[in-house]
Amino acid sequence: MRVIAWLGDDLTVDQVTALQADVETWAEVDEVVYYSKAQALEEFRELFADQPALIEVVEEDRRCSRPRCASSRSRRAATTSSRTGRR
Repeated sequence: MRVIAWLGDDLTVDQVTALQADVETWAEVDEVVYYSKAQALEEFRELFADQPALIEVVEEDRRCSRPRCASSRSRRAATTSSRTGRR
């Protein structure tokens, strides 16, 4: 089994280390691996190398500050929904 957890930007190194140590004590867990945001993005790029549009959306979201891009994301979601017929 593989579990992925996204940690908040506000966690300190000590908090991340403590969380890793705690999870390692769980009987079901064989290994705990921490990826920084940069490492996770690189893995994402490798996994979805054949889908450049998906990578561009993720990278665009990383470049945007939330308030400035919120309306842009809403428009993009609405456009996608209208093309796919999904709401």
